[in-house]
Amino acid sequence: MEIFGRRPRRARIRTDAGTSRSGGASVADSLIDCAFATAIGTRPENQDRCAISKRWIVLSDGAGGHAGGALAAEVTVEAVVACLTASADPPAAPLLEEAVWRANDAVRSRRLTDPAVAQMAATLTVAIAVSAIEDESEWLVTSIGDSRAWHVTPECPVQLTEDDNVAAQLVKTGAITPTEALAHPGRHWITRAIGPEDRVAPGVTSVRMQGGDALLIASDGLDVLSPAAIHDVIAGSASADDAVEQLVEAALRAGTLDNVTAAVIRHVPSACHRLGDEPAA
Repeated sequence: MEIFGRRPRRARIRTDAGTSRSGGASVADSLIDCAFATAIGTRPENQDRCAISKRWIVLSDGAGGHAGGALAAEVTVEAVVACLTASADPPAAPLLEEAVWRANDAVRSRRLTDPAVAQMAATLTVAIAVSAIEDESEWLVTSIGDSRAWHVTPECPVQLTEDDNVAAQLVKTGAITPTEALAHPGRHWITRAIGPEDRVAPGVTSVRMQGGDALLIASDGLDVLSPAAIHDVIAGSASADDAVEQLVEAALRAGTLDNVTAAVIRHVPSACHRLGDEPAA
């Protein structure tokens, strides 16, 4: 597992570090290819944080305009990872919900005890694997804020999450069009986040990936790329490493003004296997 996002550099890539080191890699390693990359863009600080393994992605983006955004994102990711790795419960919706609640409690605790970051908040998008067999894996996804998740098939990308921001609300009411929303200032005003409220209500979406599909989670710095551009990059990439590097570089070339982070999990067809069936090391 890797957590990254602190250094003000250009695109940096991280891949899974959770491979078994005693007795070789597990069978699941041949099914899942994962990596993420992040870049600071034009901002003075990278407030994106991401952690990834072959069984989950956790991404958080500090809410802009509030002191402590980077801290809020870091606390959020650490709380979720701790919940996912410590739990003996099977990967299912209740575990995902519990991880979100713990992250919210952790950020609120820091807000209450440190006046300097009393308004800090962050987005959170999480995906966890429920099962994986040769040509299919099932994932659960939840999101608070506007860090999007996509299911990318060989045919097209499908956005799995809804943006929790003012622009998205205006689109729902018909006040503006989806095209107008791309340039609306309300894109940067999130309506739900980790930290501001005592309790958050995460909605959970299930997605089944076939062999060759990918799951993408990205901070809003990637929003400068169209769905077609995202699809072309992932479909044309030989690996998750290649995909995340190219996505981040494409966002920088497209003029993103924000931090940009992209995390990709690809399902690679392999021998029949269900998560949790690995032999003991």
